[in-house]
Amino acid sequence: MSELNSKNDVERALRELAPGPSRVDRDRLMFRAGQVSCPRTSVLWPATTGVLGAAVVSLAVLLVAQSRLQTIVRTIEVQTVAPAPPPPVLPPPLARMPEPPPQQVPESSPVSAEDETADVAYLRMQEQMLRWGLDALPAAPPESGSDAQPPPITVERAADSAAKPPRVSNYLRFFQ
Repeated sequence: MSELNSKNDVERALRELAPGPSRVDRDRLMFRAGQVSCPRTSVLWPATTGVLGAAVVSLAVLLVAQSRLQTIVRTIEVQTVAPAPPPPVLPPPLARMPEPPPQQVPESSPVSAEDETADVAYLRMQEQMLRWGLDALPAAPPESGSDAQPPPITVERAADSAAKPPRVSNYLRFFQ
């Protein structure tokens, strides 16, 4: 029983104990732990900042000093004598180049105005198709005497018709 009294006495003594103030500052402890974990050994960034700061200050001083300086413009006229042009170099009289023989234009059959108009219409249609695609082609006229629909225009048929060169008129043959 004396053992029970001693347990009760211990319990009562523990209940009456009040915790004392802590001597450890938690925030300061965590701050110092962070500082110790990352030692600062590099001086690169502080040195770079100092150099750039000095450059900014020196450029500002130069800018202010330059705006206070006056610019003096002097025009000086100098007369010079132009040198005489060198005499032209003539080839020796025996070294003349022979003249090329005249070219003969092949005779061709006359082209009618209808043929040239058809060529222009073909070129215009080809340009429209290349620019706007198959939607630019006009609808085919219906065949006379039948109600049959024309075959649909496909990319292959359009490419085949665009690949055919137009007939070249005499006027265009001259420039070829």
